[in-house]
Amino acid sequence: MSAEKEIVNFWYNLQGYFTITNLKSKGNRDLGIIALKFDKEKVSDAVYADVSCSISNALEANNDISVNALAREKFGNVVVMQAIDSQLKGMPIPLEQLRKAMVLGSLPKSRKEDMIRKFKEQKIELIEFEGVLSSVLHGLDTQYYKNDVIRTLQLMKYLLLSDPKTMAEMFSSEMLNASLRGELINHMISSEDAVKAFRKTGEEKMGEIIRNSTLRNPEKLATVLQKNVLNSKTRKPFVDSLMKQKGMKRVKAKKEVSLKKFF
Repeated sequence: MSAEKEIVNFWYNLQGYFTITNLKSKGNRDLGIIALKFDKEKVSDAVYADVSCSISNALEANNDISVNALAREKFGNVVVMQAIDSQLKGMPIPLEQLRKAMVLGSLPKSRKEDMIRKFKEQKIELIEFEGVLSSVLHGLDTQYYKNDVIRTLQLMKYLLLSDPKTMAEMFSSEMLNASLRGELINHMISSEDAVKAFRKTGEEKMGEIIRNSTLRNPEKLATVLQKNVLNSKTRKPFVDSLMKQKGMKRVKAKKEVSLKKFF
C-alpha cells in the first residue's frame, strides 16, 4: 500500500474499524479500503474509502469537473463496485448501505466548502488527509509499531517534533513561506498553552516582541492596554509607575493667554 493509504487504514483502526486493504479489481488495479465496525458481532457501520493525495494541488480549476471525475473513477466504475461486492459476500451488508468516503489532500481553501458540498450531493463524504494525519500523530503512543510508515510517524512525533529547537528551525526554513509562517505563529499564540508560556517569558523577550509588532505604534499600544490589559484598579498604578521611569516627566498644560493682553 502507499504511505497515505497505510495512514488512512491505521486511522480507521484507531477508531475501532476492522479493515480490508487487499482490494483489487480486474487488471490487478489497487482499490481503496473497506472499513467495518462491529457491535456484538453485527456490522454497525461500513465504509468504502478511497485515497488520493498529492503534495501539489492537482485538482481541476472547475469543482464540478473535479468532483464528477473523481466520483465516476473511484465509485461509479462497475468493475470497482463488483470487486467491493465480492468482498462483502457472506456479510449482512447490502451494497447500497455501504458509505462512501473520499480522502483528499491539498484542498484549496477557497474551494474547500464548495467541494465538500458537491461530494455530499453525490453521497460521498469528503475527508481531508491533513486531518487524518494529525489524528494519527495524536493517537500514537510509545509502543513499537511493525508497520514502517506508522513507525516513521512515531519517530517523527517523539524524536523530531518533541525537540522545540529542531521544530522551530524546520518551520523557519523553506518548508513554510512567510505567509504560512505568520499564520502558524498566529494559531500557536492563540492557544491557552501559549498564553501560559508567555507568562513565563522574560520581560526583555516580551519587549522585543512588542518592538517588532504593530504595538510599537504608541497609539495602538495605548489602545490595547486600555481595552485588553488595564482595568479600573490597575490603570492608576500603571500610570504612576510609568511616570516614575527614567526620562519620563509630566507636561504641564499652559494657561491660555487672553487676547486682550496684546491690545
